[in-house]
Amino acid sequence: MNMTKTFMRKPLVAAIGGALATTAAPVVLAQSTGASSGTLEEIVVTASRREQSILDIPYNISAVQGDDIENQNIVDATELMRTIAGVSVIDRGYRNSGHVNSLVIRGVNVDNGANGDIGVSSASPVATYVDNTPLFANFILKDIQRVEVLRGPQGTLYGSGALGGTVRYIMNRPEADEFEGSVSATYGQTDGSDGSNVSADVMFNMPLSDTAAFRVSAGTIQNDGIIDYVNLYQMQDGKPVVMTDSGDCVSVRGTAATNTELAFNGSCYESKKDVDDVDITYARASLRFEPTESE
Repeated sequence: MNMTKTFMRKPLVAAIGGALATTAAPVVLAQSTGASSGTLEEIVVTASRREQSILDIPYNISAVQGDDIENQNIVDATELMRTIAGVSVIDRGYRNSGHVNSLVIRGVNVDNGANGDIGVSSASPVATYVDNTPLFANFILKDIQRVEVLRGPQGTLYGSGALGGTVRYIMNRPEADEFEGSVSATYGQTDGSDGSNVSADVMFNMPLSDTAAFRVSAGTIQNDGIIDYVNLYQMQDGKPVVMTDSGDCVSVRGTAATNTELAFNGSCYESKKDVDDVDITYARASLRFEPTESE
């Protein structure tokens, strides 16, 4: 007597089998193969204090190369962080972003966003480093090699202030191989502003010997504002001025106004255009020396 058994493939089993088949596919990563070969180039990071392939790092990390940042004309760190998955930024503009660390990684934050330019007393949960130096500022992305974003707690290597994660700005180092230099300038206008935006920067790398080199980069950013203020107090000697009965605006410290005018008359007001202007000047210099083995 012959018996026949029929096995039905359930949808859940099919889904699991498809997922396992997908994850089992090998990942091929080539080293410095060039764009014409169609393979990926290995990305080397220093998030663990030593050079490693990004695939060998045991935690979630994103790395953006300096050439990509330059090609996309990204200058402000806030603009760059908007493109990183899992990172959000409270953009307070150039003028206020240097007071409060507005980076938020995976939703871990101690700032409610309503403090403006008032720094909170607690430590930010996102640590920021320039190379290996802890520093928070509205960092200008010029002459930069790479930006590394480490998600999740990083207290082992980057201290208790890295509960949410760490952002590292890796700068270009002096190179003893060849002279290198660059000069660039930009000009633009913003809708709503009566002025213009101007920026310029220069970089120079000079070898001093086979083992030493010097590198300097500097620049400026001059942006006119777009916000107009109305009904501002007119100030004189650090105090608001008062309007006399004759319509003149005089200082409260002077004797031109009577006590009655000081007590009952209103202040004088004015309006100002484009008040949120930006004036940034930056410079960085570094000297590098690499000793060689002697016999």
